[in-house]
Amino acid sequence: MASLTEVVRSMMATTRRKSIITKLCISLFLTNIYSNEIGDIVNEAVENGVVKDIELISGVDRLPFDVPDDEMVQHADGINSLFRNYPKISCCLRSLILYNATFCKSDLHNLLANTCTELQYLHLYQCDTGINPVFKIDAPNSKLNVLEFAYCSWIQVEVGCLPKLEQLILGYWSSPYLPLTLGRVPCLKEVDIYSGTASYQKQPFKLSELLGGTTCITTLTLDFLGQKIWLKPEKYQLRSAFRNLRELLVHGIFVGFGLLWTTALLEAAPSLETLDIELKLCGFNATEEQIVFIGAVMERASNLRAVVLKEQYCKDCSALRTPIDSGKCRFPSNEDEQEMVVNNLRNRFSGA
Repeated sequence: MASLTEVVRSMMATTRRKSIITKLCISLFLTNIYSNEIGDIVNEAVENGVVKDIELISGVDRLPFDVPDDEMVQHADGINSLFRNYPKISCCLRSLILYNATFCKSDLHNLLANTCTELQYLHLYQCDTGINPVFKIDAPNSKLNVLEFAYCSWIQVEVGCLPKLEQLILGYWSSPYLPLTLGRVPCLKEVDIYSGTASYQKQPFKLSELLGGTTCITTLTLDFLGQKIWLKPEKYQLRSAFRNLRELLVHGIFVGFGLLWTTALLEAAPSLETLDIELKLCGFNATEEQIVFIGAVMERASNLRAVVLKEQYCKDCSALRTPIDSGKCRFPSNEDEQEMVVNNLRNRFSGA
C-alpha cells in the first residue's frame, strides 16, 4: 500500500500533469491507516487545480444489520475527520456513497447542508444517527440531485428543503410508519419506495400525506415486496401530486387486500401514460378478480392503447409452495386460450 500511495502521489504532482483530471473516483475504507495519506494527496491535488470533480465511496456492501455498532461509529468518525482535515475535498465532491456508518445526528445533517455543498449524488447504505429515530434534512443551499437510502434504520426521513432534488429512492424500508415526509422539493420528478414493513401495520398508508406539497413528480414506483401493506384509496387528495405523473409502477401487491383500490390512483393521474401493476408471485393467471380489475382499468383509461399481460413467477418461492391447480390458476398456455381471455375482456367491457 505504501508503494501504491507513492505512485499516486507522483501521478498527482503538478510537474507531471499535462491535463486536468475531470473526475477522480476514490474507493476506500476511511478508518484505514492510509486514509490520511490519501487525504493529503487528494487535498493537495485539488488545491493545485489538478482535480476538478471527485466521486468517493467509503466502506463495502455487507449483509444488512450484520455490522457491529462500534465499527459503524468508527467509520462515521473517519468520514467526519476526512472532511474536517481536508476541506478542499468537500469543495469538489460530486458523488458520495457511504456504507455502514453511525453518525451523530448533527454531524450527518451538517455534512449535507454545510460541508458538501457541491454534492449531487448521495447514497446511504445501512447508515443511521444512533438512537435518533427520525432523520431531518433541511439544506436550502444544497445542489443534491439524487438521494438514495437502502436498509437504513430510521423510522422516518423528513425532507425540509432540497431545492435541486430530482430523484428520491427509499430502498427496503421496514418501518411500520410512513417512511417519508416532503417539504420544499420543487424539482422532484421521481420517487421510488421499496417497503417491506411488517404485517403489524395498523392503519393504511395515505399516499397524499407522503407526497404532500409535490407537483412535479412524473414517475412513482411503490414496491410492497409482498407484505400486507394497504394504501388508503384516495382520488381528490392526490390530484395535485399526480397532475404531472406519467409513469406509475405498483409492485409486490398483497392480493388479499383486493385490486380495485388501485384504480383510484389511475383516476387521480390525468396525464398517466404507463401503469404497471405487479402481483406478488402470481403474474397474470386469468382469475375472475384479475379480469374485473383489468376491466376497471380499461373503463377509466379513455386513451388506453394496449394492455400487456405477463406470465411471471418467482422460482424460489414456487419451489416452496403447493403446486398450482392448472385448471383454476394459470397463465393461458396457448393462442386459443389467450384469444379467449382477450374476447372475454372485449365482450364484458366493450364500452371501455
